[in-house]
Amino acid sequence: MAADKLEVPEAHTFLLYSASGEIQTASFPFIDNIYCKINIVHGKDWLLSSGSEEDLTHVTKKTRGSQNHFVFNHPFDVTYKFTNPFGWPQLILSVYGLDTLGNDVVRGYGTVHLPCIPGRHSLRVPLQAPESSSVIQSLSALITGKRPELVEARVFADESTRQ
Repeated sequence: MAADKLEVPEAHTFLLYSASGEIQTASFPFIDNIYCKINIVHGKDWLLSSGSEEDLTHVTKKTRGSQNHFVFNHPFDVTYKFTNPFGWPQLILSVYGLDTLGNDVVRGYGTVHLPCIPGRHSLRVPLQAPESSSVIQSLSALITGKRPELVEARVFADESTRQ
C-alpha cells in the first residue's frame, strides 16, 4: 500500500520595515534659500511595498530672527519587504539653493541610515559639498557660477565607492 505524499507549497517568508518621518530643519550660514532632493536607497533584497523613494521639498527661506535656520517639515513614508537585512535603507539628502548670480547650485550632500529600532528618533545629517579638483576648475566655477556637482548622489550610500 503506497502512502500519498502531501505537498505543501513553498512558504514565502519576509520581514516588513516601515519608516515615517519628516525633514524638519536645516542650518546654513550665508545662504538665503534652499530646497532638498530626497532619495532612499536600499539593498537588492529589499522591495518597496508602499511610499516613494524620491521626493523634492519646497524652497524655503530663513526664518525670521535667525541667521541660518530653515524650516521644511516635509514628510516621507516608506514600507519595504525584505529577506536579508544587508543593504539597510539609507536616506540621501541633496541640498540646493541659489547663489549670488542666481544659479541653482548644490549646497551639500548627506546620508544617514534609517533607524532599525522602533520608536521616535531625531537624526542629524551632516552635509558635505564637492570641491573643484584643480585651480582651472575653481576659476571656471567662479566665472560661470557653476559649482562642482555629483552626477548621482547615490554614490554617498555605496560604501565601495567612498574612500
